[in-house]
Amino acid sequence: MLAHPSGPVYGVGTFLHHEGGLRPGSNSVTWVDGSWFADRDDFAVALAHELSRSIPAVRPTAERNAYPWKVATLLLSGPPPPDTAECIRQLQLAAGLFRVVLRIEFDADARFKQLIQNIKSRPPNQLLVREHVGSGQRYIDQFRGFNPDGYADWISDGSQPHDLLRELICHLSLMSEMPLSAPEPLEWPDAGEQILAIVSKAEGALLLSDRAKGQLVTNPYPDPRRMVDHVRLLAEVATHYRVNSIGMRLEEFCASRGLTIALFDNSINPPRLTLAGVTTDLRAKPHVKVDDYVAPDRCGRIYFAIDPANARFVIDHIGLHDYS
Repeated sequence: MLAHPSGPVYGVGTFLHHEGGLRPGSNSVTWVDGSWFADRDDFAVALAHELSRSIPAVRPTAERNAYPWKVATLLLSGPPPPDTAECIRQLQLAAGLFRVVLRIEFDADARFKQLIQNIKSRPPNQLLVREHVGSGQRYIDQFRGFNPDGYADWISDGSQPHDLLRELICHLSLMSEMPLSAPEPLEWPDAGEQILAIVSKAEGALLLSDRAKGQLVTNPYPDPRRMVDHVRLLAEVATHYRVNSIGMRLEEFCASRGLTIALFDNSINPPRLTLAGVTTDLRAKPHVKVDDYVAPDRCGRIYFAIDPANARFVIDHIGLHDYS
């Protein structure tokens, strides 16, 4: 951003860094391309396009111990389109520019009861409903009952492919001006109780192994609230897996809900899970990356098994990245 007599000017550009070795003066930076914008929303659209060209590992997330981000839920009609993963990532990157976690829900008309329950149990700060959602006004009315101070509005379809991105950014810009109160502190014994309540509410779609239950009272993971939030997201995915057809790759479906997972970890050979004292044939290879690229004593993981015969997920590890 640059100062200008008529107001700030925002720039988006691409640079190439040429690494020539350790000798001083051997490195260089070349300006490749760029644009300037007087309007912040135009700048955000351009920046979201540039960020979407980065490697897939680049995901918007709040810094640890920073003020928590607001949450927005975007309801769309119909099943996910073929280019779902890239579209979701671009929209979530745009939301990250405003320190907002964006959850995207497809097929909102057919999933009304389930989605309303999700919104009631975990109201977002903002609810956006795309114009073609037939039950959109019912969503908005009920959301306002759950969260009277929240922001709810329609989001237009537009006629161009990127109109949804621009519309989203306009709403996020308004939302960024709304205050957000800090959450109450949460320690592990209470966090464990919340996790048990989440699992109970999932009605069999998500279970805890004997090992996982033993990690709920004392746990070395330093951010219990963050872990609870990720277990809650995993429970939503497990419930959808049990009740509906996900209709896309599990990694993409989880990403649409702000959850990063991997289906394998070649560095470990997980043991067979034990449920209520009975050893099963299930092994917890898939895992939720609660954190990544942080110190080992702050890197959280949730390892779980997928049990297709019983349409459920079973968690075997909640805590640091030390499952073995």
